[in-house]
Amino acid sequence: DAWAKKNYKESIHKILEYLGINFPKNTSNIKIPHGSIQIELDFKDDLLIIQAAFLSITNSLKLPLFRQVLQINQDPLQLTRIQLKADNLLFYFESPYPLCEPNKIFEVLKEICIHADLYDDTFIRKYKTKRISKPVIYPLVSDIQDKCVEIFRSSISETEETMNYLIKKRKNEFLWDNFVMLFLKIDFIISPNGHLKSDIEKWIVEMHSPLELSEKIIIGNKAIQTLKNLGDDQIREDLYQINTFVPLKELISKKNFKNQLIQIQSQIQKEFQKGEFLAAYFTTQYQLLMLTFQYDLDEDCMNALLKTLENSTGIINETKTQQTLQIIQEEIEKLSI
Repeated sequence: DAWAKKNYKESIHKILEYLGINFPKNTSNIKIPHGSIQIELDFKDDLLIIQAAFLSITNSLKLPLFRQVLQINQDPLQLTRIQLKADNLLFYFESPYPLCEPNKIFEVLKEICIHADLYDDTFIRKYKTKRISKPVIYPLVSDIQDKCVEIFRSSISETEETMNYLIKKRKNEFLWDNFVMLFLKIDFIISPNGHLKSDIEKWIVEMHSPLELSEKIIIGNKAIQTLKNLGDDQIREDLYQINTFVPLKELISKKNFKNQLIQIQSQIQKEFQKGEFLAAYFTTQYQLLMLTFQYDLDEDCMNALLKTLENSTGIINETKTQQTLQIIQEEIEKLSI
């Protein structure tokens, strides 16, 4: 409403209030922490500038780094660009106020937050860049870290056991599902940050790319070896929480979540009717875990998802598939109330 009435600065202030940021109304410069960066908004007389100092390139491997930055500026960045200022990389956006449509500005802030988180650890590791500001992190307590490491190891072992079973039974078409489910489980259950988060997200993206299936299987095998070779201390280093500004996952309404369950139910029903119980198992696990990767779920949706996930594991047969279908139907009916 404010933007439609040409109260452009007020409109931007309302976006920040929506995101939980409090500030003096007459301020012309706002700095907001997110992870290891600070997003800065400058309200000029006729121009809004949004920028975030990203990484220092002093003593970095500049040629491959610049090549990577140019590629990122083409895709996936759409509204912002990574620029070079002195020896620092920064995310940058500017626009006259009449073009600062609220959804656009929200997406600018979100794009910076997502891609700063996505690329910082990778650039530090691959190109020897350095952080400009130190992230404020909150490590998980030691007991929870121990449990996460245990789940991490057991998830890899289960994935390898399933992989060997699929190869033995000549069910290689499910190897892709098996690998992706491992990455999604680590992301969902352990929720790592740092290098481990970057690697997991990179593998998930690669497994959904147009590459040939054989190439994706190679990626999956290499990924498992990389994960197996991580020491316990390396895993613990990435088990922490961090301040976030723009939520990195979208909210999903109960109605849309229910519709997703209905679609999953329909696919499982078709596989059940064909006697493809293994396919039904992978459909259930993969589709539900993908929802946790893509969306922020409220309590009711999360409970429905967890109950279905838990009850779909175990012996894979006709009875188990029937039980899974029944549970999904029950959860759909609960969400309809």
